[in-house]
Amino acid sequence: MEGIVPRIDDFIDADPTLTEALTPEEVSFLRVDARGLTNDADILAMALIDIRAGRWDQRDDTDLGDHTIPGAGQRQLMQNALLAADELLPRAEALRAWALRGLREHHGASHEDIAQMLGVPRSTAQSRWRQVEKKRPEKWDWARGTEHGSDICDTESVGIIVEDSEGRVLVIDRTTAPWGAACPSGHPEGHGSRHGSTPGVPDQPIHRAAAVGELSEEVGLHVAEEDLELAAHGWRDNRCRRELRPGAPAGHWWTIYHVRTWRGEVRVDPDEVTNARWCTRDQLQELVEITIDHAHGRITETEFRARGGAEPVWVRWWRDAGLVRAASTDLDAVEKLASTPPSLAA
Repeated sequence: MEGIVPRIDDFIDADPTLTEALTPEEVSFLRVDARGLTNDADILAMALIDIRAGRWDQRDDTDLGDHTIPGAGQRQLMQNALLAADELLPRAEALRAWALRGLREHHGASHEDIAQMLGVPRSTAQSRWRQVEKKRPEKWDWARGTEHGSDICDTESVGIIVEDSEGRVLVIDRTTAPWGAACPSGHPEGHGSRHGSTPGVPDQPIHRAAAVGELSEEVGLHVAEEDLELAAHGWRDNRCRRELRPGAPAGHWWTIYHVRTWRGEVRVDPDEVTNARWCTRDQLQELVEITIDHAHGRITETEFRARGGAEPVWVRWWRDAGLVRAASTDLDAVEKLASTPPSLAA
């Protein structure tokens, strides 16, 4: 078993692109995670040998050395196998999901293609892909390497204004703060390597990857990166529910895209979105007016949430996109509201 781990390290060391794509800390995490996979696989391989040899068909006579607990050694091996399987299965599921995503979205593989690769019926391949579309596996972020520190704000956000042929805009309500109707959006973290990206510079590859990913994850729509139109960008003082890194500014560099072409039907992720609907410009304006009333103190936070106003940060983006109207004094009040930490905005 000891011979497997050095091969993993040798593979990592022999790949010069890793030092370009990952930081030294990320490479270190990669080593730990890769070793964990191989160690779990080794334990399960030894379990397979014992099972095939019939050694697990009944309790053996191993003990703890004092002859007081018969079968203790065998019990420990079974426990190790149980723990290894518990660790390996969700990680294997995440790796399988990433492989399916890559084949489908970046190599154009059809359900029939994947069925032939796996030697399974087409319906099985299609079902597996639908599961990935519906909900990311538990260890999705682990596979990308963003599980560590995922509750820390990276001070960047992407937002996507999806507009249909009738001029209606797709609006969602989130399950967590910040509250209010908004367009699909999220942090770029977890959607691509930050190698070569520059904070504050809009429309970088990681932003386009994040826009594609967030649309798919939150509302089930699939868009090609070339169909993303840069609509607006800039710094906003809006706060999110994540913690800030020491010394980091409170707010986000935003990159806003406009999308008019996509595949699929709206299907929300219940872990992130409570509902999604298409709004006319008049309906967007009504949402904005509720937020403006809240920003000026004319209605309370409770009333704002009950009436379903717009998430404060989106008022200016919608105004800049020509979707709604808002006076400068109203925008200033809404900006101040957006900069209030969600935990204090109640």
